[in-house]
Amino acid sequence: MTDLNALVVFAKVVEAKSFSEAARRLGMPVSTVSRRVAELEDQLGVRLLDRSTRNLRQTDLGSEVLEHAQRSAEASEAVQNIVSNRQSSVSGTLRLSAPPNISDTVLSPLVTAFQASYPNVRVQILIAER
Repeated sequence: MTDLNALVVFAKVVEAKSFSEAARRLGMPVSTVSRRVAELEDQLGVRLLDRSTRNLRQTDLGSEVLEHAQRSAEASEAVQNIVSNRQSSVSGTLRLSAPPNISDTVLSPLVTAFQASYPNVRVQILIAER
């Protein structure tokens, strides 16, 4: 099975047009980025990038693999965002002001659903004609 992390690294290298810039964006050493791409090429048994001292170019097969690698990178980022959003803790006080005619019909179900999602938030509601 193909290493999805290596696909993400490969996509970042192509996007950055250099191993060193991709390493900086990923927060990894350049040697790790280079090794991951080389391991991916070994695993697949094909060359994905043509490298020279001044140039980095995708092979034809590398261009095809890139499309899937970019989707893998997007999926990885989406998963990280989901986990990050779930782990963030929302707390504090939410103050609302509303007229009496919408407080029971509109506001009550919304506040109930909100408090079910964010139990650490205290809700203060002021019902007034003004």
